[in-house]
Amino acid sequence: MNTVVNLLRVFLPKTDEMFFYRFLIPPRMKIRLGGKEVGGEALWVFKNAVFGLPGVLLQPFALQFVRKFGDKLTFFRVRQFVVIATVTAKFLVGYKSLPRLFFMFSMDLVREIFDRWDPVPRGQMQYEMLDYVEWKTGQRSEGMTMAVSGMLNKLIRKNIGTVTGNMWLQWTQYQGWDIPKEQQPARFLNTVWPLMHIGPIISSAIWLIGLLWFKYPHDPKEVEADLVERRTLAARMKEKAELVE
Repeated sequence: MNTVVNLLRVFLPKTDEMFFYRFLIPPRMKIRLGGKEVGGEALWVFKNAVFGLPGVLLQPFALQFVRKFGDKLTFFRVRQFVVIATVTAKFLVGYKSLPRLFFMFSMDLVREIFDRWDPVPRGQMQYEMLDYVEWKTGQRSEGMTMAVSGMLNKLIRKNIGTVTGNMWLQWTQYQGWDIPKEQQPARFLNTVWPLMHIGPIISSAIWLIGLLWFKYPHDPKEVEADLVERRTLAARMKEKAELVE
C-alpha cells in the first residue's frame, strides 16, 4: 500500500490544490484502504474520478451546449462568472465537514464542465481572429501567432509562476512534501486555502471585465464569406494563368 501511495505522489502535480489534499484534509475524512490511511491524495483521485465524470461525458457535446448560450462571447462571459461564483462559494463554505467537502466537490464539478467545453469555442474564436487578420492584411499569421504565444508562455507565464511560487514557499517556510502536517509552519498551513481561491477569483474577474468590454471588430460570418469568395477568385485566376503558360 505504501508503494502505491508513493507512486501516486510522484505522478500528482504538487500544486496549491495538492497542498490542500496533502496537508489540510482532516484525518477523519481521509480514505482508508485495507485498514490503512492512504492520505488526502487518494481523496483527490476519488474526487476527480467521480465528480469529474460528468465533464468527461458532456465534453463531446460542447458545441451544442455553447450554441445554447447564443454565441461564443456570451459563453466565455458566463464561464468566467461561473468560476467566480463557484470558487467564492467554496471559499466561504469551507471544507471541515463531509457535507462541506462534498459541496466543494460539487462546485468543482460545475466548474470542470465549463472547463471541458471551453477549448471548442476558444479554438473557433482563435481562427476567427486569424481570418480577420487575413481579411484586413491579405496575410495569414498562424505561424507568427503560435510562435509569439509559445514564447510569451515560456518566458513570462511559466517563469512568473515559478518565481512567485518559490517566493511563497520561502515566505511560508514550507518544510517539504514528505514532512507531516504537524511539522509544517502555521503560516504555510494558513495560506494554502486562501491562495487556492484568491488567484482564480482575481484572474476570472479580470477576464470577465475584458470580455464585457470586448466587441467583434467585424461580423465573423461576413469575414468568412468574403474570404471564401476571395480564395475562389484567386484559385480561378491561378488556373487561367496556368492555362496561358
